[in-house]
Amino acid sequence: MPDLPSMLHDLVEGAVSPLDVDAIVARRRAHRRRQRVAGAAAMVVVVAVGATVATRALRSSRSRPEQKVHVTEGPKQRTISLESSLASVLLVSPGGGTGGMGGPLDHVVVTDPLTGAARRAPLPLPTAQSSLYPYVVRGRFFVVVLDSQTGPYTPAIGTAYAVSSRLDGQVRLGPASYAFASVNAGRVWLATDNATPDQRLHGVEYGTRRTVSEVDLEGHSTSPEYALPDRRSPIAAVRGGLLTDRPGASSSAPPVLEVWDPATGRVLRRFAAGASAVAASDTFVVWTVGDCGLKGCALHATDLRSGSERVLTPPRGMGWQNSTLPDAQVTFSPDGAHLALLARPPLTPEEARRFGLAAPTGSGPAVVAVVDLASSVRTERRLDAWKGPITLGWSPDGNVLFLARDAAHVSYFVASGSAVPLHVLAVSDAGEYLVVERPPLPTGTTAQQRYAVDAMVLEDRQHGPELCIYPTATVVTPSSGPGCGGPPVVGWDWSKAPGPQRAEGTTYGKYHLVGTYDGAAFTLTQPPTAYSKSSAPPLPDFTTPCPTPAGGWRIADPSRVRSLDNFNALQSAAQSSPDYAGMWNDSKTPTKSAIAGFGIVNVAFTGRVDAHRLQLAALWGGPLCVVQRPHAYSRLETIRDELSGADGQKLGLQIISVGPNDAADTVDAQVIAATPATQSAVDGVFGAGVVRIDSVLRALP
Repeated sequence: MPDLPSMLHDLVEGAVSPLDVDAIVARRRAHRRRQRVAGAAAMVVVVAVGATVATRALRSSRSRPEQKVHVTEGPKQRTISLESSLASVLLVSPGGGTGGMGGPLDHVVVTDPLTGAARRAPLPLPTAQSSLYPYVVRGRFFVVVLDSQTGPYTPAIGTAYAVSSRLDGQVRLGPASYAFASVNAGRVWLATDNATPDQRLHGVEYGTRRTVSEVDLEGHSTSPEYALPDRRSPIAAVRGGLLTDRPGASSSAPPVLEVWDPATGRVLRRFAAGASAVAASDTFVVWTVGDCGLKGCALHATDLRSGSERVLTPPRGMGWQNSTLPDAQVTFSPDGAHLALLARPPLTPEEARRFGLAAPTGSGPAVVAVVDLASSVRTERRLDAWKGPITLGWSPDGNVLFLARDAAHVSYFVASGSAVPLHVLAVSDAGEYLVVERPPLPTGTTAQQRYAVDAMVLEDRQHGPELCIYPTATVVTPSSGPGCGGPPVVGWDWSKAPGPQRAEGTTYGKYHLVGTYDGAAFTLTQPPTAYSKSSAPPLPDFTTPCPTPAGGWRIADPSRVRSLDNFNALQSAAQSSPDYAGMWNDSKTPTKSAIAGFGIVNVAFTGRVDAHRLQLAALWGGPLCVVQRPHAYSRLETIRDELSGADGQKLGLQIISVGPNDAADTVDAQVIAATPATQSAVDGVFGAGVVRIDSVLRALP
């Protein structure tokens, strides 16, 4: 759909004449088609945004998923657990901005399809910029490109960010005009050009520099930066290279669709003259040719491995795609084995006249076809769907399909069955949503695991009710509330909370809460009650492990305890040893002579204790205890980093703080939620007793 405000801006400013509007619409459609293919290949649902209000929890029993859905496929019968499919999914509506139409992206609305509950969550992104679509989903992350453009005719390249489904942080991936998925699930491609990101000036070239490069979700480059010759535009990553299109040999010639290897510059495959990409996986490309008219046309699916091609004809009386609706609704399953297509009746003459300036409103009949690409078996389901442009979205396991029923509801159903029940879920901004994998639950828990916590709940102008688990930066004034943050609290009602306090737009209070935690939000299962100060965890034990020497702990050489330089020499010598295992000060054990700022200095090593004791005693004249411990400090630091990284994520740990405990020879980690099974799983990875987990949410039996 063309950007009507920018078109009007161009007309008013005299950038184009009224006769050029049709040409602008056509060019914008071509650009949108390229970007939609990139989005469809990444299993992402992005279309025009609607209202931005948070959705109430859907309480209708009809929206609740059935526990088991039986699907019959010929002589075979298999059982799909719809509940398990939904338990791995979050629907994220970018309600804070206007998606592909631009606008600040400051918050999202997250809907849980398993329960119907919705919550408004802030995004950890710069809010002074606008979002550019497509959003690219990569497992538990989605990638968004923010536009740093300061004016309508100021060329600027935006910045790509990866945001986790916990919405608790972002990684800056690098400069980009848009992003598209890699064939590797943990990577994306970033494309840059020096045209205006919103494409208002299609006929103006600011230069010829266009590049593409691949990065992982940590922002590390996994390929060189490749130049894009021949005014080539990347569309999707496929087997052997990139699917691209480029202008024809003359101004009247159609664009050329090719598979191009950026490393060698070779063209690996060229599609039929006039071919236009619709969707792509790593091994299949779906494309069409020419202007199909109001009646729609067939789609071609090419297998890049064998070169074979099949034609996908729409259901009778319907079309996959037509000239007034150039964005085909085609999406590959996560494993690339199935293709989902949406067919609808041709637009009425009235809808055709209006389309391009405003999408048709309401819902209409539709058919969702799922094609098994290996066997060519096709399953069709008839339903109602929003008339605006939408893209089907798959659950991560490939069992369930989602699509916008209308601007406020999402339909979902088992992909492989035409007779199994259809479910409807209330979703804010249903026309624009991402199907993102739910963050992992703490090891040993389920979605029904209940937790108790005594904590503050705080709501301010930037976010709804949240648990206060970690401090946040804030400007403190005599009348301001506390600065803290944490998971959103679903089902919160301040009228049912005893004694809330208010200050400068902030409402807060301390309460005893019981509820479930899904890795992203805390959902109340009973009303809040009075705060009960929980017992604090025991303080670290800094007691000196060495036996008290004859005559007690005393200063052996006063000349070597007179300044901080003496202690720094001791510390430097200890920490430079490869088998250094930790260092701490015991200020409570009685000594014969008080030393300002020091008590008994304790140093641990994994071996050669006697040699280390002699070395350190020559540098430090105060009380000194040197002991042996099994873990080098470098190993504890490595474990700390692993807990904060991929290993911790696999275990479902949401780290608040983590670090070595010198005195205990452990790594102590405070997390949002854990159970005894979590500790057992951590012990299985790092060894029994090496990591000590402290959970803010206390697991209930």
